[in-house]
Amino acid sequence: MNTLLFSLTFGCLPTMSASIIANITDNNQEVVPNPSIEIRAWDGSLLTELTGESDGSFEADIPPFQEFFVIISSDTHPPTSFTGYSGEGPYAVPNGTLWVRTFEEVATVKEQFSTCTDDDDATTGFIEGQAKLYISGSLIEDLPSLTTATATAVQNEEDSYDGCYLPTIDEDEDEPIENTMTGDSGQYAVFNIPEGLTELTIELNVEGELYDYPYWVYVPANGIVPLHPTLVPFLELQ
Repeated sequence: MNTLLFSLTFGCLPTMSASIIANITDNNQEVVPNPSIEIRAWDGSLLTELTGESDGSFEADIPPFQEFFVIISSDTHPPTSFTGYSGEGPYAVPNGTLWVRTFEEVATVKEQFSTCTDDDDATTGFIEGQAKLYISGSLIEDLPSLTTATATAVQNEEDSYDGCYLPTIDEDEDEPIENTMTGDSGQYAVFNIPEGLTELTIELNVEGELYDYPYWVYVPANGIVPLHPTLVPFLELQ
């Protein structure tokens, strides 16, 4: 399961340096050998490129105390981007593992959002995830999905991309009907986003009041940003 943000903090060390340590697996928890890896800074600029080990593991230096992005790919796995925040010193990602989908699995995800997918431009990427209400102390799988949320992605403060939601089926016409909010599943996707630094905003409607929750991600070319779950803080709704 991929969280939106993994925090790499390691106390107050005098080194003023940081590194990320992780293992790469697929949906079946099988190792992805020798994955290609990019590390990008908070502004999206490339910091380093490397190849992981045959057991799917890698370690890379990163600047301390800033947001950064890890993009992972292989011959059978499209570029997959994760967001992190570095502290000082070495730290393994939560659970030690970053999980990536195969090209076939990504195609299946796109098929789920059948009312608004567009493969005309193969160089674009997309964001997809499941919006959940964050309740401190609860297990991720126990958190409730947000049914009245929408998603919007913005690049360069002006280029906006609207979210897509799982369709329902018109029983009379046997055709999918496009939905305008996340619905019971809490799932959403934003398609056809060019490569680059992107601000994803989850807007939540609570009894007519709108709440915005921004998240920074890096969308890879012809890749995916999986945000499972996309957590919305419980306390901010009080």
